[in-house]
Amino acid sequence: MAARALIFFGFALLLVAGLLVYLIIRQEMPRRPAEVVAPPRRDPRRPIRWMERRPSSGLAWSKKAYPEQYGPENMRTSDFVLRPLDTREEERFLDVAGRAYSREVIERFAPRDPTPPGPHVTVEYLARAETFVGRIRGTGLKPNFAYQLKLLGRYADDPSGFEKIGYTGRWRLPGQRTNFTDREYEEFPRKDLAEAYLLFDFLVTDATGSVDKEFYADSSLHVLWNASTQRAPAPEDSAQVVVERAGSPADIYVHPRPDLRPQRVYAESEQHQQGERNHRKPIGQAFLPPGRYRAYLALTEESFHGYGDAGTWATVMTAPVEFEVTDQPRPPPESPGGNLAGRPLPLGRAELVDIAATVRSDDLLEGSALSDGALVIFPDPVPFGTEKRRIFVAEFKARGRHTWHLFLDIGAGFESRPTHSFTTSGGAGWQRFEVEITSLVAGRTVRFAIQPTLRPGFFGLRNVGVYATPE
Repeated sequence: MAARALIFFGFALLLVAGLLVYLIIRQEMPRRPAEVVAPPRRDPRRPIRWMERRPSSGLAWSKKAYPEQYGPENMRTSDFVLRPLDTREEERFLDVAGRAYSREVIERFAPRDPTPPGPHVTVEYLARAETFVGRIRGTGLKPNFAYQLKLLGRYADDPSGFEKIGYTGRWRLPGQRTNFTDREYEEFPRKDLAEAYLLFDFLVTDATGSVDKEFYADSSLHVLWNASTQRAPAPEDSAQVVVERAGSPADIYVHPRPDLRPQRVYAESEQHQQGERNHRKPIGQAFLPPGRYRAYLALTEESFHGYGDAGTWATVMTAPVEFEVTDQPRPPPESPGGNLAGRPLPLGRAELVDIAATVRSDDLLEGSALSDGALVIFPDPVPFGTEKRRIFVAEFKARGRHTWHLFLDIGAGFESRPTHSFTTSGGAGWQRFEVEITSLVAGRTVRFAIQPTLRPGFFGLRNVGVYATPE
């Protein structure tokens, strides 16, 4: 008992001593008056803008700024060759929508034969320019199929260019992983076993497996997604490309009546993939540093993360390229703005699904969503030309955090997945959104629908319209 009492007494003394030391230090510290700083108020007039980022969008600017570099004396040509694959399981035999090819199509690619009717692809590119610029033409590729367009570094021939490509794009080290940071590459001792590559654009073949595409390397991309079947793009991702498959020959698919509705494909940006320490520049601003390069231009099959069946991003063809990136001005970042002109979408004519309206006019709708399937459908189709950029504009308000979706009918009915999704706090009253939809509506007649909230409850919607800004 005496020993326990001594231990308890000693512990109490330590606590008292510690408290005294704390009080003495606090008495000596300079005192500052407390100050409460209110957070800045959000300006409700400031729109939330979601402008399309388009890989190779600087090409038109380059041709206007440097017409002399597009002459034949600065042009080089290279042929693609088939690359050996470890297994046939690396390849994908599904189109962009996951539709299975027929046995005849699969057998056509089984020998991996470059002779007709096998793949024949060439690239014309500029020997000297402010970035890697060119045009790719091909026949005999897989029909209605998405390919990544990559630059692969050649460490043995050009270690400096190899590293510039990797620091602009990505690294691949031996093993099963696919995403590596700059630090992991720098700490890896065998640089000759590493891969450096820059995914800067993509292409989709037509129903015959042909392609003709100009490119301008101004982006660092991560992977492709199908927005019609997988997920909508984030604001930093690329514009969606509408893939039309209607009229494709029936014999290229195993199903006698395949679903050939349009598909929306986009590229996920590499910008924030590996965190701030591995930051990459945005789409349209990710340029290779000046210098000479010896590399391969590669066609890599897009596997869409195995959507529908197998495929593991097989790099099936490469072409050797040698070019110089010059130190001269490049296109400024795109920022469509100025006065918007166009047409409003009247809320007074819209079809309301699972919505109890309390206030309704052509400009304003307030009410309650009765379910998570609430919809505002604008019945009138809107025809669009190709000469201007198109901006969808709407103002929303709701109580608390909410998500709203935008749906487009581009000729085959409204898809089950939205073209765009937005999450807002709802804490600033009315919030204005400006969403560029150029790539989806150009040259088409389109209907619009809005899912104003994903949960039952109050919402407001006003000043909905589609407007134009000069290209």
